[in-house]
Amino acid sequence: ITGEEERYSHTDLWDFKGNLVGSQQAVGALKPVIVARNAHLQEELDAKFAALTKLLESHKAGDGYQLYTQLSKADLQALTVALDALSEEVAEVSGVVGTT
Repeated sequence: ITGEEERYSHTDLWDFKGNLVGSQQAVGALKPVIVARNAHLQEELDAKFAALTKLLESHKAGDGYQLYTQLSKADLQALTVALDALSEEVAEVSGVVGTT
């Protein structure tokens, strides 16, 4: 969450939402394998995706999102912390799915 995605339009949260949805769909496609091999990881993934989605949705404005420049440092920090927490869980997926 650096504000460099859309340097001039400041619509970074739209990109962020797209990346979040894409990641959730990719992990969702692997859900049966993850649940079978590590149900706790899937629970954590579901919780972290939900938390980040809820936080992002708190920045909705009309049909879209607030501009990046309208976010406070606390807003950016909260998004960063939630993204980092999710990233840690997503990083474990390849190890779970790749095991035999």
